[in-house]
Amino acid sequence: FGLWQLNGNLLFEKHYDATPKGVTEMGYQWQVKYRWRPALEFGLQGLGNLGEWNDWNTHDNQDHKAGPALFGKLNLAGHQTLRYNAAWLFGLTHGAPDHTFRLQAEIEF
Repeated sequence: FGLWQLNGNLLFEKHYDATPKGVTEMGYQWQVKYRWRPALEFGLQGLGNLGEWNDWNTHDNQDHKAGPALFGKLNLAGHQTLRYNAAWLFGLTHGAPDHTFRLQAEIEF
């Protein structure tokens, strides 16, 4: 939407070679980003885990967190690029930690 970007993902996770046998869990991720400049974009991120995909945990035991985020792309020497996103997430339920710092960085070459 113009300079705004919206993303959302439903996630299903299962561990196959686990003891005890893993169950399929359902989670999600979302973000809203304002594409101000390639080196610095800002917005919000959220993520959570609902529990088993067909038998969700009670709301207080689910893991929901959200908060402000920074994104960017920096050109390095040659054709290399550093992409990053970082967020300070606040726990929204009792099942989530109070604060989470999330950082993801990629070097493309």
